[in-house]
Amino acid sequence: MLSKWFLFGLTGLVLAALRPTAQAQTNPPAAPPIRADAIQQLRPIWQLDFADLPPAAGRVDSGWFAVSADGEQFALLNRDNRLILWDRTDGYQATAQADCGQPGGFIDGVFSPDRRWFGAIYVAGLTSYAAFYRLDDPKLAVTACGLDGLPSRLWFDADSRAWLEMLPNDPRQAAYVMRLTAAFQPTVDDRIPSGPESDAESFFRIGRVEPPLAVTATQAGIVKLWDLESGQITAQAQLPILPGVGQVNASGDQFAWMDTDYRELNVLDFHTGRSRSMTALNGKLIPFLLPTASADVIIGVTVGDAARILAWDTTSGQAFDLGSYRSCSRPADLARLSRDSSTLVIGCDQGLQAWRIVEGSP
Repeated sequence: MLSKWFLFGLTGLVLAALRPTAQAQTNPPAAPPIRADAIQQLRPIWQLDFADLPPAAGRVDSGWFAVSADGEQFALLNRDNRLILWDRTDGYQATAQADCGQPGGFIDGVFSPDRRWFGAIYVAGLTSYAAFYRLDDPKLAVTACGLDGLPSRLWFDADSRAWLEMLPNDPRQAAYVMRLTAAFQPTVDDRIPSGPESDAESFFRIGRVEPPLAVTATQAGIVKLWDLESGQITAQAQLPILPGVGQVNASGDQFAWMDTDYRELNVLDFHTGRSRSMTALNGKLIPFLLPTASADVIIGVTVGDAARILAWDTTSGQAFDLGSYRSCSRPADLARLSRDSSTLVIGCDQGLQAWRIVEGSP
């Protein structure tokens, strides 16, 4: 039987949260995408120091963050497990205390492409829930309580409908994917088995691949590209050795990867099935490989023990050392590209730093 789902707060609050605003949010001018012919003009354009956040934000010393598709809005997590929203224009915004009677541990969160919502998933004891914060007034939120299992991934599709990948509490049941309604409620008809988790051939799943894409590898070195919303394999290719770390571009047709010994950086074209070596790494791990949307550039953040940013032109193979990122007490906790590939963001215990193409810079 489907678990009960509850909306957060009173009916009037929920209707207010779901009602479109009378005045649309003003979007800032779009920044140019990071691209190969301008990669040497990638510069740090701003940074947020956690020490400068207002006292109401609490203490933040985790470099985890989520970034909006245009690189203008951010979500952070403080030591009290409370979400903080920060906008480059409006600054700090407090969020609702959205829970289901028992505060949960934060798992992950993501912005919707229509700039209206931030969704987050939580685990609370033997149960879990999802919360959706309205970006024009984050003190209004909708929650879905008593999820049947552990939500491992949350994302929004192009229509800003929310999806979850769930690991059931009962280990005898298969992992599944479900789409929530426009009011963030589940329906029985919108559940399908999780393709990657149901594939008996797959040996492991590559981490940090943004849903709805997923990448798995078999012990024989066959990598498979999945669409979580359909549960189907959309492409696959044979690699000469197993990948260790990897990432796909936004469309999923290019896969940047390193072997388990970090000997080389490679790029696999899923269309042709051809993988080619970009550069020797000589055992240096690059934990954050970030292909741009067009995959003409691969950005690597943190190289071995060095807090540096490197980039590779995937056509010519030319490497670029873009310098060091902000001073931190430890290596970066996270690095991400905004969905439009305009903004590289790096987070560490001291704060965030954003890099963009600065046209005309030397």
